[in-house]
Amino acid sequence: MKTRFLAILLVVFFLIATSAAAPKTYIFSGTIDEAFDAAVRVIQANWSMSYADRKTATLSFNTGTSFTSNGMECSAALEQVQPGQVRMTLKTQKKNGQVIAWGVGDRIASKLFKGIDAELAKYRTAGDSNNSH
Repeated sequence: MKTRFLAILLVVFFLIATSAAAPKTYIFSGTIDEAFDAAVRVIQANWSMSYADRKTATLSFNTGTSFTSNGMECSAALEQVQPGQVRMTLKTQKKNGQVIAWGVGDRIASKLFKGIDAELAKYRTAGDSNNSH
């Protein structure tokens, strides 16, 4: 009974530990340049940017430590999927020997994607007001 419980616990632990590493994707409305600029602004406002290359549309950043995480190393890649639509793929990697991230990758993705959407909405609103004059 004890061995079975430990085996189940080990499987659950493994599933939790590996689920944080799954890439997250999101589709934005706009151009790749608009999405890249918005991503840079959101990352700089919330985390520590380590790399940004407009030519390859890739970005890297690090998060700080928190109660649930020793910090994460993150990379994002943007690609134009069709005119007016850009897909971002975000990968998060635990650092400093951390085994479980307790959903930190999902929270980072959510904050980043919502932030970029908000920045793109500001851009569209500013563009609309400029066109109305």
